[in-house]
Amino acid sequence: PRQVSVSTAKGDLRLDMPLAADVQARVGDTVTIGVRPDRVQLGADGAGLAGKVTLVERLGTESHVHVTLADGSMVTAITSGTAAFAARQPVTVSALPGDIHIFDSAGRALPRILDPATEALLTQGQKVAPAASQQEITA
Repeated sequence: PRQVSVSTAKGDLRLDMPLAADVQARVGDTVTIGVRPDRVQLGADGAGLAGKVTLVERLGTESHVHVTLADGSMVTAITSGTAAFAARQPVTVSALPGDIHIFDSAGRALPRILDPATEALLTQGQKVAPAASQQEITA
């Protein structure tokens, strides 16, 4: 499959992601990287983008952790339960490749190569169980 590498303006991020062969992206194109907040991973150290926790909202069943990255951009991560992070704590921000979405400058998602199980689900469709027949009940 065709691979694409994405670099930020500051050069601190590199992604190698398989994209569909019909993607019309070229070197130098501006793209947007998107990750759903519940798929953002936070760590005390390790690979990822360096940042600092600015706010932790503990909401019972989940916590919203707001992080300012080294370049000044903001990221929000949603964690289950009570997050073990505190304001001003340094963290790294990352995501699994399958959770990262790349959009072109017009906001269109660049199609990715999917894992075989997901591809099969989309091409074969889900088998839908027939609806249970309803019977009229009289008393």
